[in-house]
Formats: sequence, structure tokens, C-alpha cells
Amino acid sequence: MVELITDLICRPPRKKYDIEDLGPHSFHLHEEGGKGKVCIRRDLVLTNRQGHTLECSHYVPSWIDIDDADEGEQQPRTWQWQSQDLDAPDQGRNTNRDHDLWNLPLPRTPCVVYLHGNSGCRLDADDLVDEYLARGLSLFSFDFQGCGVSGGDYVTLGGLERSDLECVLDYLSGLACVSGIGLHGRSMGAATALMVASCERYYHLVAGMVLDSCYTSVRDVLRDLAQGYVGKVPLLPTVPLLPVGDMVERTIDALRAAVMTRAGFDLDAVDVMPSAKHCQAPVLIAHAEGDLLVSLHHSERLMEEYGGPKTVCIFPGGDHNSPRPDGFNARAADFLVECFTREKKRERLTRSSVYRVLKYAAYA
Repeated sequence: MVELITDLICRPPRKKYDIEDLGPHSFHLHEEGGKGKVCIRRDLVLTNRQGHTLECSHYVPSWIDIDDADEGEQQPRTWQWQSQDLDAPDQGRNTNRDHDLWNLPLPRTPCVVYLHGNSGCRLDADDLVDEYLARGLSLFSFDFQGCGVSGGDYVTLGGLERSDLECVLDYLSGLACVSGIGLHGRSMGAATALMVASCERYYHLVAGMVLDSCYTSVRDVLRDLAQGYVGKVPLLPTVPLLPVGDMVERTIDALRAAVMTRAGFDLDAVDVMPSAKHCQAPVLIAHAEGDLLVSLHHSERLMEEYGGPKTVCIFPGGDHNSPRPDGFNARAADFLVECFTREKKRERLTRSSVYRVLKYAAYA
């Protein structure tokens, strides 16, 4: 039984796909009036600190006018790890590409990074593409290590996925076509986003977050699930009875040891509550009321402890993996647009203040 649950934790079913499933590289928005709004998708590969390849896609609203072509640099100004743009001519992997896309300058826009759940992949961002691009934002999606068609063998529920997101943030922060960064995560992706957004090295890069079905810790999730099943499985008469709490904690400790042996990560290291207390980025916390995998109380605790501006959205009914209600994706996009707008105003005020200080210092 422990081995079976260990597999579900660190090696859930892998959602594989073909590159063609991502659709065309050039497309029009599906929204009403979007006929003339041409968008493009650029596929690339990043390599994280563990040496695993991360398969990525960057969706860009190319219909936005570019006042200064220099703002649309195609390559990062600074990049400390390996990257490969799969749409570049002569890369050899993708065929039948419109190589004119490679030479197209990109508009300078804010970018939202989508972070999928433990059994997901970058295809899960498909429902969000139109909402974000219609508002003039670009969208970056990728497969975490051990997921989709990226490298790696195991899923660590945020443990090593942190380094994947850090890899992506380092890449995007070096692009001249990215004016700001927001995060939209679901389940494992939400927990990963929260832990990285509170990190001293990256907190200043994150203008806002959407956290959908975020859990407080892996142990809390396992504890909830175990306590829900206690009493449903009859014990043999020869088995001595333990207090329910002790029995659950011993079972989780056994799982922790098995996961450490199998995948080399400590599930107790995935605890987002300390991060929530220190994080200052505006956040929209969303959760399905009928979620039986990650109970609603996880998001309720996050709301209580979160250190920055916070908004909550509870979906009536629904479950952990159900499609989100009509209008939620639009609400999430509008929320991040507001975050980017506030961040831009704050930057302008800061620049203005610095200018005044320097101006008066020159006459001192």
C-alpha cells in the first residue's frame, strides 16, 4: 500500500502529447472582434539547475503596435543556463514553420507564467490564452520536470519545481519584450508560485498572483485524506488500536521515508505557510467548494495568514480538477492587469522621486 501511494505522490500519470497538439504558431483570438488580432506562439527549451530540459511555449499578442523595435529583442540580455528556441531556423526539430515569425519583433508587454498541477502539462494553459492575450498580456507555459514532455522522472509537489520556476523567471527577466511578470498557478503550480514569490531573490519580479486550489503543505493534504478514510477500512482484531492522530502521523512518516528513498525529496519541505506570511505580492486565492483532494480550509488558512493584499474567490460545487466556472478566467486576467497597472504606476513614482533627488543634489 505504501508503495502504491508513493507512486501516486511522486510518479502520477504523465500527461504526454505531441507538439502539434499545441496548435498553430500563428493564430487569431477567438474572442468577438478578435479577427484582426494576430498572436504567435514560440516554443523553446530551457535547462534547469538539475540538468533537466523544460519544454516551454511563449504566447505573444503580436497585434500590439511596437513603438520602439529595440524593445522587442528576441534573445535574453542575460541568461545563465542553456536555452534553445525551437522556432529558430535550422534547429531541426520543428518542420513546416513560418520562419518569418522568427524575425518578427515582439511588443513589450507584461507576461503571465502559467503553472500546472501535478498531473498536468503546458496544454492546460490553453483555456487561458485568449483571456490574457486579449488584454495585451503575453502568456508563458511550460512542463515542470517529470511532467508532460520535459525531462526528469519524478514529481515533487513543489520541492524541485521551485527551481523550474526560478529558471523560467531568470529567462523572462532577461527579455526586453517582458515588462513585468505575474503568476497563475493551480494546485502544485500554485504552491510553487507562492514559495518562489516570497523568495528574497525573486519577490521583486512578481507583480501579482492567482493561486487556484493551493495547499498549505503536502503533509496537511495527506493528513486530511488519511483522516477521511480512517474507519472505512476494518482493522483485524489482532491489530492493536492506536489513537487516530498517531496512526495517521505514523503512516505519513512511512510515506515520507518511502518518497525520500524513491525520488530523493522530503515532502515535509513543501510547506507554504511561512512563505504566505512573508509574501507581499497582491494575490487572488481561488478554490472549489467541493474539492475533496485539497480541502477548502487550505485556502481559508492562506487567506488568514497571507501577508500582502488578498482577494478570495470560492466556486460553488466543483472539485479539484473540474473546469473553472464561466467568467473566472476573465476575472483572473483582469486581476493581474490591475496588478501590472499598479506596479507600473509605482515604478513611475519611484523614477520621478529619484529624478527629483538627483536634480536637487546637483545644485547642493
